[in-house]
Amino acid sequence: SCPFGHQMVRSLDRTATAPDALDFVAELQTCVPCLQELEYMVNESTAPCQPCPLGARCFDAAFSPLVPGSVWERVNYSLRLSQCPAGFIGLRNPLIPELDQCIACPRGTYSLVPAIVGGPLFVSAAEQAEGKCFVCPDMADCAGTMVSP
Repeated sequence: SCPFGHQMVRSLDRTATAPDALDFVAELQTCVPCLQELEYMVNESTAPCQPCPLGARCFDAAFSPLVPGSVWERVNYSLRLSQCPAGFIGLRNPLIPELDQCIACPRGTYSLVPAIVGGPLFVSAAEQAEGKCFVCPDMADCAGTMVSP
């Protein structure tokens, strides 16, 4: 097995006894580090490195959410966004984990409830986020979760 932050890369070798067969050869296994700031891995020595999503910072293969209070869940070898705090819309494309992120409600709009995967404040494409936050009432100033007269 490899140390944390490294993934096992196995090379294939054609054997002399069966030239059409591909076999793993233990001597051709190497540990390769995850790409600095571009990849992370879950806490497992057998897990492959994963691309860092837009909603996180990855350093030394460690994963750190950019938005405090966002919740990420493990799905196979990836971490997927499952909740954003109030004032944000969640973006989670089912096919592209590296797009996962919390998108702040634009100035002049607000949201007072968390965005939970599967709910109305979660979208699968960035362009779907427009119009998800409430428009600020007349004579009020709104930004994210703040609504003030």
